[in-house]
Amino acid sequence: RINITIFKLWWDIFVDECYQYGINFEYERSKKGHCMKNKTVLISAGGTGGHIVPALVLCEEFMEKGWHVVFVGNKDSLEEKMITVRHIQFLGIDVQKLYRNWTFQHVKFPVKLIKSVVTSYQIIKLYQPKIVVGTGGFVCGPVGLAAIFARVPLFLQEQNSFPGITTRFLGR
Repeated sequence: RINITIFKLWWDIFVDECYQYGINFEYERSKKGHCMKNKTVLISAGGTGGHIVPALVLCEEFMEKGWHVVFVGNKDSLEEKMITVRHIQFLGIDVQKLYRNWTFQHVKFPVKLIKSVVTSYQIIKLYQPKIVVGTGGFVCGPVGLAAIFARVPLFLQEQNSFPGITTRFLGR
């Protein structure tokens, strides 16, 4: 019950923030008064269950409100398994974690980062989401950067007491 209460409190704050961008979750209309067809939200999370599970709760809440949810995560990963089992649309990008200690994997990091930002940007342009939500993990970096470049409102949700590298970077 505590987790549900905290989530409901967070959801209320989140909805209030969206109103500032002109996004109404309960009843969204265009200028002509017709119901808008594109109520799409792009959600990104990855790495661990601690980032993925809050994203799943958000997916369910958005779908309950009538939104189309597109989840972007790392290919062949834990998030892909957890999302596809729940029949949520999943799109995979090829992104690499930035290790805190130097490894040979760092040589591939810049190329994979640029490629994953471009892929994320193409996904955003294709689905034209109203908002992009990141709940943490290294996969949120390219998606968040692409949202900034595409001028789509980006919301970050951090459930840890100290934000990770990606969340701190995108929060600036």
